[in-house]
Amino acid sequence: MTPRRFLPVLLLATAACAPLLPTPAPVATQHEHALQPAALPAARPPAAGAPVLALAEVRAGPLLDGRRMLYRDRTGRLAAFAENRWTAPPEAQLAPWLVAALERAGGVAAVVAPGGHGVATLLLDAELLALQLDSEPAPGTVQLELRLQLVAARSRAVVATTRLRETEALAAPGPDALAVAAGHALTRLLDAGATFVRQAVAALPPPGERP
Repeated sequence: MTPRRFLPVLLLATAACAPLLPTPAPVATQHEHALQPAALPAARPPAAGAPVLALAEVRAGPLLDGRRMLYRDRTGRLAAFAENRWTAPPEAQLAPWLVAALERAGGVAAVVAPGGHGVATLLLDAELLALQLDSEPAPGTVQLELRLQLVAARSRAVVATTRLRETEALAAPGPDALAVAAGHALTRLLDAGATFVRQAVAALPPPGERP
């Protein structure tokens, strides 16, 4: 067979084998959900002489896992939705909402955001301990937990510590309802956190006597 006749035969043989090649598996679409409150605390003017507060970078608790949306099944096992995730790690999304809530609550004169620049007399350490769906009983309940510690910037003395926990029942099963319920729980959590800071600051001694 001459080379010119051999080429069509080779092409036919290749085409005949094409259906035997493995078909690529379809890539699952990832649906993303933002963690955002339904509302922020009511705006209050800061008291005269209110201190400036700096928020440290919000840390993630051991149960959190990046952007995955977590749930506990009926056996108590912690798992994640396969095709749904948060737009960013929840602790990263929480930081700007905490800043906004603290600024509105009136307990401090100003808030320095994580990584920002400014002179502050108080530091707020925050750790997001839990954000998950307990799927039983159906359609489930969101569990949201936050630890806050207020510290004097100069001496590093602990001023006050609290652990806040909010729950919210889902209106329907699924990740969409989980994100909505988390937003309602976050609204109450931010209000409770801002109230904690406002009350802790109000209980401090006069500026000249603070640690």
